[in-house]
Formats: sequence, structure tokens, C-alpha cells
Amino acid sequence: MSGSFLQTRAMATIQDRAAGAIMGAMIGDALGLGCHWYYNLDQLKREYGEWIDDYTTAKPGRYHYGCKAGDVSQSGQLFQYLLETLNEKGEYSEEDFCTRLDGFLATLDGTREGGRYTQKDVCDVWKNRVVLKKPWGECASPFGDTTDSCVRAVALAARYHNDLPTLVKKIGSNSILQYQDRQVQVHSIAFGLTVACLISGMEYSKISSHLMNLIAEGKIPFTSAMALDRDSEENTPEPDSLLWSGYAAKAVANLNLRIEPARDAPQMYGLSCAFYMLMPGAYYLAARFPDNFETAVLTAVNSGGQNLARASLTGGMVGAITGLSSFPDRFIKGLTDGDKWVEVAKKIAQDGAKK
Repeated sequence: MSGSFLQTRAMATIQDRAAGAIMGAMIGDALGLGCHWYYNLDQLKREYGEWIDDYTTAKPGRYHYGCKAGDVSQSGQLFQYLLETLNEKGEYSEEDFCTRLDGFLATLDGTREGGRYTQKDVCDVWKNRVVLKKPWGECASPFGDTTDSCVRAVALAARYHNDLPTLVKKIGSNSILQYQDRQVQVHSIAFGLTVACLISGMEYSKISSHLMNLIAEGKIPFTSAMALDRDSEENTPEPDSLLWSGYAAKAVANLNLRIEPARDAPQMYGLSCAFYMLMPGAYYLAARFPDNFETAVLTAVNSGGQNLARASLTGGMVGAITGLSSFPDRFIKGLTDGDKWVEVAKKIAQDGAKK
């Protein structure tokens, strides 16, 4: 591991890293808004130049047209609703979060263009909750496979990084509100655990083995080959989702696998919206640039496709390493209500520091 990474990690306090995780996820989302969903990478370069280095505005006829540079997407809005709950309640209150979701859904009309661009899984939730009047807990999308709950896991990790069993429960409960797919739920939990370890100061390459040890000790609810008798009585998932960060770290360390430029790496995994395409790209970029938030998040943005979610995921991890204090000022100043969200992030980080 590079000396610069160890120095960066040592300089940031736990609270700074927790706030950095929150703001990193939000900034990544906003950086991808204007240049979102360009699958033709030559077109992306023609319209935005060789390297996007700041917030952008969507071109006429493109997704999110009408939003201004520095705004967040609808996924970012859902993230902010969770932040508001954590900030005001001091903990995750599902009742409060669902009340905020009800207010949000009331502003939509069930179409993709009813508010800011709406993903199909959110349309499914809208129909179940608003039209069919189903209770929360029965409104999740049956086929949703996007990363909204993975991103929201960053906020929960900032609050509960000191209590991993509680963190697992909170992320799982939050994910089920939007997704029926168990794999989305499990990978949201795995991502949140990864971010929690980074906030706590753990070296990126050691996270997977650490989490596997916790499974073997029965401290987090995943299946362990070393405890099959115990797990035979529980409905626990396989631990493969916890291994991505470790594999990414090994790939980056192997110079024979180095991809240049780094922004081309996500093409190996796919540029579309499904979590199984986005997550490995984000893990790779976090492993590639662990000591440089700006480079990591902008590389994710310039990778194209579903760059908004990829940048949000990458920003959440690398922000948890470098801390909020390392961020360029322009990323805060250019973010809509940036100063407000910094204060919210610091409050949640302060609450998370309590045992």
C-alpha cells in the first residue's frame, strides 16, 4: 500500500471520514447529473470535452435537462431524505423516512418524467404505494436492480460504523423498501460494511478478510464455511458480496492487469444501471485511487454510461478514506445547498462517533 494512502488515512479523523463518505456520495451523484447516461463515449467527449472536471448542465433533449449544475438526481434526493431523517432523529427512524418518501411520491405521476428522471423501480414503488395503497414493506419493485439502496448504505454506515450488527439490520430494512431482489439487499449491506470499515480507518485491501473473520466469529449474519452447523439454522446469504473490495485491491496491485486510462476500466464490467455492472467498477476505482478523492470521482464520471451512480459509489468509498477535509472547495461551493449538507453530514458523523 502506498505511503501517500497511509498518510492520507492517518490525517483524517473518524468523524471527518464519516462526513467525507456522505458528501462524497452526494458530490459524485451531482457531478454525473449533466453528463449522465452517455453510452457513446465519443459523443460524451464531443459534448463535454476530453475530461470533465466539475459540475455540468444537461444538454437539451438529454436526461435531467432543466436541472442546474450542482443539483442531484432523483437517487440523490432519496439519499438526502435519509440524511434528513438521520440528522433530525439522531438515528435511523424508518417511520420518519417513509413519511418523507410519501411526501416525495406525492410529487410524482408514475411516469419516467414525472419529476427528475425516474427509474422504473421508483415507478413500481409509486404504483404500489400511491395507486394500490399498499403499506410500506409491500411496495418494493419486483425487478429493480439499481444501486439506490447501496448509495443510501453510505449514510447508514456513517451513523452506525461503530455497530456493525445494527448497521446490517438498518441497511437491509431500508433496502427492502425499494427492492424485492435479495441480491440488491445483500450487496447494499456488503457495500455499507465496506464503507464502515473505511470510516473506521481500515486499509482497503484488508477489508474483505476482516469481514470474513467477523462472519466466522458469528458477528455479522453471513454464511461461513467454518461455522456450517451454526448457519444451518439460519437464513443467511453467502459471503461473496464481501469479497469485491479485496479482489479489486489485488487487481490494482497486479501491474499486468493495469488498465490505462483508468476511465476505461468500467467497460469491462458494463456501463449500464444494474448493480452487478456498477459495483465492481466502483470498487476498482476506489482501489485504484484511494488517496485522491478528486481523481477517483472524476474518473468514474468520465467513464460514461451510468456514471452518476458509479461516481456516487466511488465517492462514498474514497470520501471515507480521505475525509471531507481533503475535498476541493469547488465541489462544495458548486453543489446545490452544499454548505447545508456539509453541516448535516458533520452532525451525522458526530452522532456516529458515539458508542
